[in-house]
Amino acid sequence: MLTLVGCSTNKADTKTQLEGLRKEQAALSKEIKTLEDALSAENTKKGVVEGKIVRTTPIALQSFKSFIEVQGKVSSKQNVGVTPRMAGAITSVLVSEGSRVSKGQVLATLDDQVMRQGVQELETAMDLANTMFQKQDNLWKQNIGTEMQYLQAKNNKQSMERRMATMKEQLAMTRITAPISGTVDKVLVKIGEMAAPGFPAFDVVNLADMSIMADVGESYINKLKVGGNVQINFPDFNQTIQGRIHFVSKSIDVLNRTCKIEVKVPPTTNGFRLAPNMVANLKIEEFSQKDAVVVPINIIQKDDKGQFLFVVTKKGTQAYAEKRSITTGKISAGMALVASGLGVGEEIISVGSSELNGGEKIAVQK
Repeated sequence: MLTLVGCSTNKADTKTQLEGLRKEQAALSKEIKTLEDALSAENTKKGVVEGKIVRTTPIALQSFKSFIEVQGKVSSKQNVGVTPRMAGAITSVLVSEGSRVSKGQVLATLDDQVMRQGVQELETAMDLANTMFQKQDNLWKQNIGTEMQYLQAKNNKQSMERRMATMKEQLAMTRITAPISGTVDKVLVKIGEMAAPGFPAFDVVNLADMSIMADVGESYINKLKVGGNVQINFPDFNQTIQGRIHFVSKSIDVLNRTCKIEVKVPPTTNGFRLAPNMVANLKIEEFSQKDAVVVPINIIQKDDKGQFLFVVTKKGTQAYAEKRSITTGKISAGMALVASGLGVGEEIISVGSSELNGGEKIAVQK
C-alpha cells in the first residue's frame, strides 16, 4: 500500500511540475516578445537597422543583346592558284613572290618554238591564199572564170584565216597570265620544269575583297539575316572589329547540318592587317531589346514553383527580404532578361541572398 501511494504521489508531482514549466515558458516567451518589440521600436527611433547584411542593385532599364557564337576563317574571294592552259616546259619566270601584278600580265612562258614555226608556215600559205583570192576576185568581176573557181579561192582564204586565229590562240596559251590583279603569294615553278593544266604555277592574292566564312547550326537559320551585326574577335592577336553579314546560305549541309554565312570585313583596321586563313571568333547578334529589365543569372534561385529572387521592401527604416517569383527570357553574358516579376526602381538583393528566407530582416550595406 505504501508503494502504490508513493507512485501515485510522484505522477501527480511530475504533472504539476510540467504544467508549471509550461506556464513559465509562456510567460518568458511573452516577455521576450515584449522586449524584442520594445528594442525594435527603440532601434527604429534611433535609426538602427537589424538583420543580415546584404548588398542591393536598383533595377533600371538597359539595352540587352544575345548572340550566336561560332568560329570562322578569313578568306579572300580573289585568292587563286594560276595554272597553265597547256602542258610545256617553262622557259621564263617573269615575277617573284611579293610582286604586284595586273590582270592579264604575263607571269611565265612555256616553250613555243614549234608553234612559232607553225605560224610562220601558215603565214606563207595564207599569203598565197590571199593572192589567189584577189586574182580570182578580179577575174570574176570581169566575168572571167567560173563561179566555182571563185568560191574555192574565197573558201581557201577564209579557212587559212581561221587556222591562223586558232594557231595564235594556241600560241597565247604558252603564256601563263594573271587572272586577277593582286600580289604574287607563291611561285611554284622554275625554269626548265614541266608545267601542266590543273597544277598551280603561281598563287595570286588580292586582299581588297576580304570576308570571313563560318558554319552556323541549322537551328539558328531563321535568326540569321543579311545586314545583321557581327562582333569579330581574332584570339591570336587580341583584336576585335565589327562587321555585317553579307550572305546567308539558303540550304543546309547534309553532312554537318549547318548553313554557311559570309561576313564582309575591311583588309586593314586600325593598323591590323588581315590575312587569308586567319581564325576568327564571331558573335552574331540574334536578339536586341533597347529598354529591358536585366538581372545577373547568379542571383536567380529556383524552387518547386519556379524561379525567384529577393527584393527589398521596407517598414519604416527596417528593410526586409521579399521572395519574388519572376519569369526570365534569353540569357547572354551572364545576364538574364526578365519578362515579368520586376519593375523599374525596385532593389534586388545581389549579394547575400543565398541564405535568406522570405520576410527576413536585412541590413543593406552601401
